[in-house]
Amino acid sequence: MLIMTTYWQLRGQAVVWPGVTKVSLMTAAQVQARRYLADMAAKGNWQRVIQDLNPDNHLLDVNQWRPGDASWTTVLHEAAKQGAPLDVVSWLINRGALRSQRDAEGKRGIVNTCGSGCFRRPPFRLADRRLRAGLVG
Repeated sequence: MLIMTTYWQLRGQAVVWPGVTKVSLMTAAQVQARRYLADMAAKGNWQRVIQDLNPDNHLLDVNQWRPGDASWTTVLHEAAKQGAPLDVVSWLINRGALRSQRDAEGKRGIVNTCGSGCFRRPPFRLADRRLRAGLVG
């Protein structure tokens, strides 16, 4: 008879690894905490999200998604989708949110956060030409 050791049993109080996706490998407390975090992010309750992602909480990780959900949407993806305040996005990234982590559609949270506007080249060429021509300052 094969006896399966759960991730919870292996890790003890170590940092949560968000790669565990099977609900059957999680404890009820992990599933409940992860679903609650996903609900709070979906509702845009960023104060609660930040509170729940404190370093002492060994059930949650900033890069995980809702257990059993095929969209792979993380808290950063939700923040991007909802246009969360920049301080929230910065906090998530400083907490370890992976800007390169893709959802099931291949979208990265940081790209969604910025939209197309963040990556446009600033109009330095025009300013450089004006400086060289003596038109500025």
